[in-house]
Amino acid sequence: MKVVKNKNKLPVTISSPKKIKPRTVQEIIIKTEPQKNIFITLAVVDEGILQIKNFVTPDPFKFMYAKRPLKVNSYDLYKLLLPEIVASSSSTGGGDMMMEQLQKRTNPITVKRFKLLSYWSGIKKTNSDGIVKISLNIPQFNGDVRLMAVAYTSERFGSADMHMKVADDLIIEPEVPRFLSINDSLLTPVTVINTTSSVANVDVSLKVEGPLTITSSNKKSLQINPNSTGRVVFSIVSSSQIGKGKIIFETSGAAKVKEEIDIGIRPISPLLVETGSGIIKAGKEVEIKIPTNFLKGTQKTSLTISKFPAIRFAKQLKYLVGYPHGCIEQTVSKLFPQLYFEEMAKLIAPDLYKTTNPVYYVKEGIRKIESMQLYDGSMAYWQGGTHSNWWGTVYTAHFLLEAKKAGYDVSENVLNKLLKYISKKAKVRSTFDYVSYTQTGRTVRKIANKEIPYSLYIIALAAKGDLSTMNYYKSRPHLLSEDSRYLLAGAYALMGRWNAYYEVVPNSYEPVRPERLTGGSFDSEIRANAIMLNVLLEVEPTSKQIPYMIKHLSQNADKMYSTQERAFAFLALGKAAGISADTKMNIDITASGKLLKTFTNTDLTITDESLNKGKLILKATGNGEVYYFWSSEGIKINEKVKEKDSFLKIRRSYFSYKTGRKVNNNTFYQGELIVCKIALTGFDRSAENIVITDLIPAGFEIENPRLNAATDLSWTPKYPINIDYMDIRDDRLLLFTNLDRNKTREFYYLLRVVNQGTYQLPVIGAEAMYDQEFHSYNGAGVVKVLERWEQ
Repeated sequence: MKVVKNKNKLPVTISSPKKIKPRTVQEIIIKTEPQKNIFITLAVVDEGILQIKNFVTPDPFKFMYAKRPLKVNSYDLYKLLLPEIVASSSSTGGGDMMMEQLQKRTNPITVKRFKLLSYWSGIKKTNSDGIVKISLNIPQFNGDVRLMAVAYTSERFGSADMHMKVADDLIIEPEVPRFLSINDSLLTPVTVINTTSSVANVDVSLKVEGPLTITSSNKKSLQINPNSTGRVVFSIVSSSQIGKGKIIFETSGAAKVKEEIDIGIRPISPLLVETGSGIIKAGKEVEIKIPTNFLKGTQKTSLTISKFPAIRFAKQLKYLVGYPHGCIEQTVSKLFPQLYFEEMAKLIAPDLYKTTNPVYYVKEGIRKIESMQLYDGSMAYWQGGTHSNWWGTVYTAHFLLEAKKAGYDVSENVLNKLLKYISKKAKVRSTFDYVSYTQTGRTVRKIANKEIPYSLYIIALAAKGDLSTMNYYKSRPHLLSEDSRYLLAGAYALMGRWNAYYEVVPNSYEPVRPERLTGGSFDSEIRANAIMLNVLLEVEPTSKQIPYMIKHLSQNADKMYSTQERAFAFLALGKAAGISADTKMNIDITASGKLLKTFTNTDLTITDESLNKGKLILKATGNGEVYYFWSSEGIKINEKVKEKDSFLKIRRSYFSYKTGRKVNNNTFYQGELIVCKIALTGFDRSAENIVITDLIPAGFEIENPRLNAATDLSWTPKYPINIDYMDIRDDRLLLFTNLDRNKTREFYYLLRVVNQGTYQLPVIGAEAMYDQEFHSYNGAGVVKVLERWEQ
């Protein structure tokens, strides 16, 4: 038997015009029972938005008296049985930092192109007549609006809704793309709809703001029959200046209507960074020439002066803590320098620590890492993934042990499972073809996987050393590379077995030159030599080999490409460097004859627009020496990307979806559906962690087949690119994949040609995240979009 207390239902009515014009103020009257202080709320929302989610007007009375099933509270042991899955569902830190850095490498110009009609009144109270009057400011909008009112007091509830049509006598529908690039030329048809029963004589005028110029007449006239449409066309070009623009259409004559469109003018060149560093001694003067050929508004320059010698390698640290990708290896590489060099990290990258500090990021990073542990104790390579990386897992254990030693809270359960997994893997006697280079040429030999000696070193660091496995490799030195010998020797030293340490560790230092790997153990020359230095600094800091290692790494600092190289090299150099206690200096910093600041023996970082003026003078007094580092980043003026292929080749071509024919002259027609083919070719070497970036021209849009099943792409490549991750944005497509040696793989996606005009076509690029030698840029040009045609 259903029980409903109808007297608890409040009657609610909404009074408003059925049809209104935009850019007006309307008074909405909501009425309920004649009683004071009944609470009322009003929401006014574009019906199109509500239909996307099939949103139903709230009805609190119906909700309160709805049928309800028997309530059951359930409990389970899920989080105890599968803790790694539960942990992976929690949020992690670092997202804001990653997004900030990623935005620098995507479109820097953001505008609020689409202005939504969505209004909420807040909570109002009725007068003694049970009435609330709400003033509603209607923006520029044409369409159907739903008004939704809810009333409540004590145990009584009620609601109502009504529709209101917003329409001008004339409706303007301009065709403008979502974005423009510098030096684009746009044809902008404007359709004017006459909704009245009279002939309308209309003047349509155009104004622009920002880096835009009108190249046609800015005013055009037309006569439109009743309930019909008319059309005029304007021409607009963007300048070589990026920024935010505004396109304004206005009508006069039959009716006054105004339509404003915000649009971003993006660069077509990538973000470029130039840096420099050096030493300044007391009594000397240094002149720094800052590059000036950046687009106005994009250049950001910083200067850091410090007594800390590792400031000379600040470029590597700044790149490291801000690296915009988040696999397990890169996450740990971000955290290691913040763990050891908190003040240094804040000094080099102050923008990352405006609202927090490195301690926060380390804690959040530990939480993220712990959530990535798989059932067997290893670490997932990507968060939420099921694939683990052996080296990344050992690297993670190294960090967690150091974090624990530094006083951070590390889960004992996670760490023990991790060490158990590493100990088990260290017993696997696996080998691989180790490629290295000497003065006599290239050599290939079978050695133990590099993860094995690294694992033995880490479990010894955790006081869980495996002497049996260590002795196995000690008796078989031919299975060890030079850097692996240092790791094995370090494991013996950590266990107090010094005789074995001196038997294994090389007597003198000879730089090693292994072949660079973009996956697996991420081996490279700098990383291998930095590991050797780290081991000696940990177990034998007085070793005579250390100065030679430091010299070698310092001389090759500009060749640090991967996060592994930067992390290990910076940690080693930072540990080895000492702060000169005798240095007492003042340094005046001037730009264009103006004194900006003075260094007074305390670390100093300046980020000021005055630094962009081209020439800085550093004048030092006192005694000793200090180090300086400057960086300037931005979008260069007329800086074209040099098209080249290095160890791989990326190519892009367009085909007609309808005919299958290749588009050879970059000429397209409005409304066409285009297939974009991306071909990735490997040369003599394979590589992992390849990123493909395809910036689409303005006037094109990436087609979403989920919104239109008729455009589902049925083209199937014979050798498809294996996509690890894909990111689709308004103006570009990002693909993450791997490179196969001597093989071409392909990927297809759909583009819709939307707007007429002549647009810049940026290069398509591909590069290895861990090896900048692997890169390819190709395909810059100009595309022309002509008026729609029928076959």
